[in-house]
Amino acid sequence: MEKNIFGFIWRHSKREQIIVLLITLASFPFLYLSLEVPKTIVNQVLAGSGFPRLILGIEFGQISYLLSLCALLLLLVVINGVFKMRINVYKGTIAERLVRRLRYLLVSRILRFPPITSGAFRRAI
Repeated sequence: MEKNIFGFIWRHSKREQIIVLLITLASFPFLYLSLEVPKTIVNQVLAGSGFPRLILGIEFGQISYLLSLCALLLLLVVINGVFKMRINVYKGTIAERLVRRLRYLLVSRILRFPPITSGAFRRAI
């Protein structure tokens, strides 16, 4: 058995920990965009300069651009929520498996030694 809990966790859930890290890294672009879109709404759309705008061959007026950015923000918030939910559920599953493994390991170690009966305990003292 490992000397500390971090070694135990890494030994028995290395693959799962790496998967959680990769999912977290995959969520960063969506998190960044969800922070950038409100800044764009305030600084560009509400300022009202440079309209109509041409984006990907589609011409947007100020109101239509604002509504499309709000819809994009809503979509990004939902995507971030799904990422958070999946990460937290997966981390909970990993934690439950590790606690169960640790409990079984401790019980198996305890059962290796014969129980001390009351007479044997008195003689040991």
